[in-house]
Amino acid sequence: MAAAEDIIESLAVKKQGGTGPCETDDGYYAGLDVVVRRLDLSCTRDVRRFCKQILAVEERCKKKATTIPENASFEAGLLFFRLDVLILNAEIALNQKYLTEDGFELHLAVNYLGHFLAANLLAPLMVRTAAKTALYYSEGGRSPVGGCGCGRVVVVSSVAHWFGRMEVDNLNSEERYDVRETLKQVRLQQRGSIFWNNIVNNFFPGQSSRAYSNTKLANLLFALELARRLRRSNVSVNAVNPGPVRTGDDLSSLRPHHLLGFLFGFKTPAEGAQTSIHLAAAEEVEGVTGRYFSECRPARSSAEGAAAAAATRLWERSAEMLQMEAEEEVPEPTETS
Repeated sequence: MAAAEDIIESLAVKKQGGTGPCETDDGYYAGLDVVVRRLDLSCTRDVRRFCKQILAVEERCKKKATTIPENASFEAGLLFFRLDVLILNAEIALNQKYLTEDGFELHLAVNYLGHFLAANLLAPLMVRTAAKTALYYSEGGRSPVGGCGCGRVVVVSSVAHWFGRMEVDNLNSEERYDVRETLKQVRLQQRGSIFWNNIVNNFFPGQSSRAYSNTKLANLLFALELARRLRRSNVSVNAVNPGPVRTGDDLSSLRPHHLLGFLFGFKTPAEGAQTSIHLAAAEEVEGVTGRYFSECRPARSSAEGAAAAAATRLWERSAEMLQMEAEEEVPEPTETS
């Protein structure tokens, strides 16, 4: 969060001629093209609070829109508050098992369940935005700016999904987390070799890297099922592999797919974001949904990552674990929807 606030501070100085950002009662930084809200994805209560605040802003905007004169521009009302793009990007990588206050394994909570819950709660706003946008452009014979007239959901997965296994009955690592100690590990730990401890702990089969990889497979399956449920809307959903991205100098969270980074080089955060940006804004992918992308191109996922039946089972189990009400879920598409 500190890094994000540093960026906001820098933008504020540039935009406001030397003045800093202003935080309102809503938690927004006012007077900028960029606003920030705090969100703890490991806590379902906080995810619900975050989404509730976003939707509350929409309600306030609706009330204000009633005061806009009829001869005002369409954008003055429709574009006052909208949600066109949702990028589900956050992740963590750990070396041991932790549980959240909700009782969820921490990889699962942050990398997957928090995204699943937020996307379900915010999807109706995206559908409404996309529908109003389509109506606006169709009635006026206009073309969307850049050709992007639909909503976009981008779910960040990883090539690590190839190492994952979808065990719906063990989704929260209740039965096994793969924390077996080997004699080699014990000897390495006794020698105090931090680097090699990390190599063994993360690259040996049966360690927390499996929990991480499972969440990346879950994100891929989630994107597939969400795309199916939203197929009759004007909102597309795709998953991405950002590639091996080095966001710091910490070697304590190495994963099997990071070997690609050591072999071919790590990407900078800006480089790793390019495929997500492509899916969020590029004209050529408008209407493309339910796909997996890497290096800004469609890519092949694992067979398990393309299993529609597994995606549906995962969705149902996730909603059950989060104790979601039926009206909170993106519904199954109907023939008339």
